[in-house]
Amino acid sequence: MDLPFPVLLQITIPTVKPSRNSIPWPNPCTKRPPKRTSRPYSTRVTATSTTAPSPAELERRKHDLLRAVQDTERGLVTTADQRSSIEEALVRVEGYGADSPVDLSKLDGTWRLNYTSASDVLVLFEAATRLPILQVGQIFQKFECKDRSDGGIVRNVVRWSIPTLLEAELERRKHDLLRAVQDTERGLVTTADQRSSIEEALVRVEGYGADSPVDLSKLDGTWRLNYTSASDVLVLFEAATRLPILQVGQIFQKFECKDRSDGGIVRNVVRWSIPTLLEEQEGATLLVSAKFSVLSKRNIYLQFEEVAVENIKISEELQALIAPALLPRSFLSLQILQFLRTFRAQVPVRSPESGRRSPGGLYYLSYMDRDMLLGRSVGGGGVFVFTRAQPLAS
Repeated sequence: MDLPFPVLLQITIPTVKPSRNSIPWPNPCTKRPPKRTSRPYSTRVTATSTTAPSPAELERRKHDLLRAVQDTERGLVTTADQRSSIEEALVRVEGYGADSPVDLSKLDGTWRLNYTSASDVLVLFEAATRLPILQVGQIFQKFECKDRSDGGIVRNVVRWSIPTLLEAELERRKHDLLRAVQDTERGLVTTADQRSSIEEALVRVEGYGADSPVDLSKLDGTWRLNYTSASDVLVLFEAATRLPILQVGQIFQKFECKDRSDGGIVRNVVRWSIPTLLEEQEGATLLVSAKFSVLSKRNIYLQFEEVAVENIKISEELQALIAPALLPRSFLSLQILQFLRTFRAQVPVRSPESGRRSPGGLYYLSYMDRDMLLGRSVGGGGVFVFTRAQPLAS
C-alpha cells in the first residue's frame, strides 16, 4: 500500500571507483560496476533487466529469485536456509551481463524494493513491527540519469505513515456514539443524562475532519436514521405510541448529488403503516423532497419542494376483502387494487402562482465518512445520526 509522507534522500553520484568502505545503499550510476569476488556487505534485490544471450533462461532465473524473496517481508523475516537460497538465486542472475557497462538510460526511472539484507533498512521494518503507531509502506530508488554517461542523482524514497492510532480511535468513538443511541428508540426515549452523553459522543466524532469540505460524491446515497433530537421527527414517534392505528418504520435521507459540486436533491423518506389495512412497518411511504445548495464547506441550504404519499402496500386482509380469492374477481375490484398500488398523492410546498419562496432551512453536515453521517439543523432544530444503508427500491 502506498502511504503518505515520502522521505527523500538526495545523493549526487559522481563517477568514482567504489571502495570496500562505500555506503550500503547501492550506487549503480557508475560507468562500470565492480566485479564482486566476495560479499562483505549487505544486499538489495530489485526487479532489474540485463542483456543475456539466453533470454528465456534469464527470465526463469529472475523469476526464481523473486519467488525466493516473496515471503520474506522484504528481508525482515528470513531463515538461514532462505538467505542461502536467495544468495544462490542472486548469483545466478548476476552472471548475465556482468562484463557489460551499465546503460544509464535504462537505469533511469523508479525501482521498487523487493528484498534487502541491509541493516539500515531492516531497522525500519523492525520498528514498524514493534511500534503499532508506525507503518512503513513501499520503498523505491529513483534514478535520474537519462542522457548521462558520467553519473546522476538517486533518490531513496520511503513511504510511511502513522494512521493506526488515529483510525482506531475514530472507529472507537463512532462505536461509542452508536452504542449511546441504540436504546433510545431513535431519540424518543432519553433521559437528561443520556442526552448529555450522546452530545459528548457526538462532539468527539465531529472533531475529525471538521475543516475539510463535504465530498458530494461520497454524500450521494441512502442514509438510515439512528437517532435525532429534532422535534419535527420525534412528533411522528410520539404519535405512533399514542395512536395504535399508526406505525412508523425506518426513516432515511436519500441524497442525489453524484457528479455535482454545488448541490443536489435530498429526499426524506418515512416508512409508515396502519395495522390490518397496510403491510407491517412499510405499508406506505411519506416522501419530503427538497433541493439543496452548498453554502460553505459543510453548510447546505434546504429548499423544500414537495410532500408526497406513495408506495401503498395494502395488507393481505384488506386485499382479500376488496377482491376475495375464492370468488370471481370482478373488473372493478381489480381496478381498485391496481389504483391503490399505483396511488401517489403529492402536494407542492408552495404554489407556483404565489411566487413566494418555499420554506427552507440551514443544515450543517458536521461529520461524514463511508458509513456515518452526522448533521445539525442550524437554529436549534436538533441533531441527526445516520448510518449508510442499501439503496431504496423505487
